[in-house]
Amino acid sequence: MKWGLLMIKKIFIFVLLLILIGCTTETSDEISEIESESEFEDEEVSAGDFEYFYEPLIEGIIITKYLGNSADVKIPAEIDGEPVKYIFDGAFSKYTEMTSVTIPDSVEAIFPSAFHGCTGLTSITIPDSVIYLSGFDYCTNLTSIIIPESVEIIGSGAFNHLAGMTEITIPNSVTIIEERAFGYCTGLTEITIPDSVTMIHWLAFSNCTGLTSIEIPDSVTYLSGFDGCTGLTNITIPESVTTIAMSAFSNCTNLKSVTIPNSVTEIASSAFANCTGLTDITIPDSVTKIGYGAFKGCTGFTSVTIPDSVTIIGEAAFSECTELISITISDSVTEIGELAFYGCPNLTNVKLSDSLTTIRDRMFIECTKIASITIPESVTTIGECAFYDCTGLINIIIPDSVTEIEPFAFYGCTNLSDITIPDDVTIGSRTFFNCDSLPETIKNKILQINPDALNQ
Repeated sequence: MKWGLLMIKKIFIFVLLLILIGCTTETSDEISEIESESEFEDEEVSAGDFEYFYEPLIEGIIITKYLGNSADVKIPAEIDGEPVKYIFDGAFSKYTEMTSVTIPDSVEAIFPSAFHGCTGLTSITIPDSVIYLSGFDYCTNLTSIIIPESVEIIGSGAFNHLAGMTEITIPNSVTIIEERAFGYCTGLTEITIPDSVTMIHWLAFSNCTGLTSIEIPDSVTYLSGFDGCTGLTNITIPESVTTIAMSAFSNCTNLKSVTIPNSVTEIASSAFANCTGLTDITIPDSVTKIGYGAFKGCTGFTSVTIPDSVTIIGEAAFSECTELISITISDSVTEIGELAFYGCPNLTNVKLSDSLTTIRDRMFIECTKIASITIPESVTTIGECAFYDCTGLINIIIPDSVTEIEPFAFYGCTNLSDITIPDDVTIGSRTFFNCDSLPETIKNKILQINPDALNQ
């Protein structure tokens, strides 16, 4: 076996070991130690029906591939006198002839996709030696699994796409549920998350459409995982949570009510994107950052107030909120990302922060009902296409602090008739194209600055 592939496996193993012992960082010295221990020493070999290698870091055997053809597979507890401790990624992948497998109690970790697509399996017994449990994604005929109390991490994709599984008990030993662990387990109607769990990762329960309620324990600090759970109607987030992470409740289209506690400091990317059933949201004054697309497509919103604690509103944060009428942005906000309010055709009332320095590209593109807006005196730049096709815009005050208006900024603002333009400003090409209602005095001033800014 080539050393490079083995090295990849070893680093994967090392990272898992760090997780299992609670480490959060890895040093170059530790990586170098792995390399020095590994270089050309460990060859992947076979014995009977198994391909494997010995790993000094765990003082045991890692099975990497099954070579046999038995329907009833028995994994040995030892090979060459050394304990079998890990079953590696893809070791039994798509071995559909297997109808049963015996896993010895020497095994401590079953890696992601270890038994991927083993559709012949109808039941599985996990020994109580296993600490890291994954590997049974797309085993579509598995309907029930008992997770032993030794398991601390339910790993990436562990039971992904097990639509026939109708119930699962997560023991009190589990602290982390990784990404896609129970994704597309559409047969699950309820699940109890024990108060030992501190982290629920991205897409952990994604598209579990049978779930109608979920109780999140107050041990959880990092919350994600419920994307596409269309059966959920209300969520109470406990006060232990500090981060509502990426895609936490995105595409939960029947979600009507969410309570966000004062402990939350970040609402991350797409956290509530396309939650079309939400009609309002209270953002607590503990939140400092609203991430990319956090509330994108929340078509039930009519008004939003950004509290004084928020400093950053990410790109597309409220884009395509088609019923949004008003938004008040506190003066604490120093940055609003591109496309933040793109496609909000009913937005009429906007109060911008006095701390903004830039109106980002395409920030209000196609906000067709904004009639008037005041640019704060803190702003120096109005970005490209910032108010593109804001056909209802009539009046805008641009302060002397603005030194640059970028191309297409007001393109297609057909009703714009009252605008204050500073004397010392640069104006990009086509900035005022199709602004047919501009008075001649304003047009002349624009033409003096940049003849390409207007179509004539």
